[in-house]
Amino acid sequence: MKGGLSIANRLSFARERVGGPPRVASTEVPATPKPAETPSREPGVLRRRIEVPLAGGREASAQGRALLDIGSVAIPDAGQLARALAAVGVVPRDGLPAERPAVLFDLETTGLSRDSGCVAFMVGMAWHEGTGPAARLVVEQWILSRLSSEAAMLRDVSRTLTGPDLAGAALVTFNGASFDVPLLRTRLVRHRLARPGQPTALDGRPHYDLLVAARRLWKGRGPDCRLSTLERLHLSVHRQGDVAGSEIADAYWAWLRAPTDPRACDVLERIAAHNRVDLVSLAGLAGQIGDRLTDPRHLADVLRAADHHARQQRAERALAILEPAIQRWRTEPAVADPVERGLIREAALLTGELLRKTGQHPRAAEVWALVCQRSPGEPSAHESLAKHLEHKRRDPAAALSVASRSASPCPRRIARLQRKVDASGADPVPFEAALARAAPIDSRSRLLV
Repeated sequence: MKGGLSIANRLSFARERVGGPPRVASTEVPATPKPAETPSREPGVLRRRIEVPLAGGREASAQGRALLDIGSVAIPDAGQLARALAAVGVVPRDGLPAERPAVLFDLETTGLSRDSGCVAFMVGMAWHEGTGPAARLVVEQWILSRLSSEAAMLRDVSRTLTGPDLAGAALVTFNGASFDVPLLRTRLVRHRLARPGQPTALDGRPHYDLLVAARRLWKGRGPDCRLSTLERLHLSVHRQGDVAGSEIADAYWAWLRAPTDPRACDVLERIAAHNRVDLVSLAGLAGQIGDRLTDPRHLADVLRAADHHARQQRAERALAILEPAIQRWRTEPAVADPVERGLIREAALLTGELLRKTGQHPRAAEVWALVCQRSPGEPSAHESLAKHLEHKRRDPAAALSVASRSASPCPRRIARLQRKVDASGADPVPFEAALARAAPIDSRSRLLV
């Protein structure tokens, strides 16, 4: 999706292609069979389709996997994909279509900008069809074989998206919110297939950009969060003979210039295979992300999953995920591993903040008091608990005791609380007594009602 040539060269290639659409040579990529081509409604556009069985005989499934070149990637079925997307983002009130919950969407383009010179020369989509033994993943690709047919290709893609089968399906992309969807909107407007500001075939449906959730789960825990990196680390996908992203655009221009050249055709087939693997990786990655957001197994995953749900305005789901870590801290005060202890502390702080935001102030105070006991001096816990004691419990003496024990006390808060205590004539409150006043700590209690 990177790279490109000058405007002059692009115009030169366009002039060369005016004579008619090229024929695709019969050269095949070794070990990657070419999918069947289906007739396109538009000239100058190649349309391909693959159906991969998700249940049934091993032979059919192996054949489909060979066409997709995906090895042993676990492709979620329609129900699994719908549940994964429900963890990734907000689902419409009436849910997602049971048989076709989503359309996996990916582009190959002549550049990384969204200006008028960037063309989406390959559009890939995948969706589920059928149920039970007939369940399958359908992969379709549109390849622009003549630049003057871009409007025709976009029209065909829009018809497919708005057809009765896919009209209600969600859109699943990787960085699509920032690149793929805005680029397609620009191209549709440029060819007068849509008006500026009006919805297109891509709009009016839920859009799940997996890059957002992937960064929340794995940022800082690997080299980067590119799709190729994530599929290698979490799906065990190791691409062989793949075309580098920086070479895709130039390879496409070369194919347009010499569509019967075996070498150019070979590279184009590898680009098409690259696009198909991207689509299947999207499905597999959605399943992996859904599993980690629904049932995180490690503390680091627990904290990141809860943070994701909190950002999605799903506080109760985040609290339910965090609760086992907090309960463990209640019953096991001394956690030996410092990294694990730090993660539990972060989980507790996030829990207290979520409880405060949802109006559960006594329970929030209970968690802050627990942090102050298990991790004395933690500034944010001491500050939050002191605020609670001062403003909710109207107990400046206890608030002063908690605030003064912080590792980074606020001088203005200390001075204000001291003035209140002096004015009321209250006696000093020991630190442990102040914690008890904040909220009773019961190891058997739960954080959620």
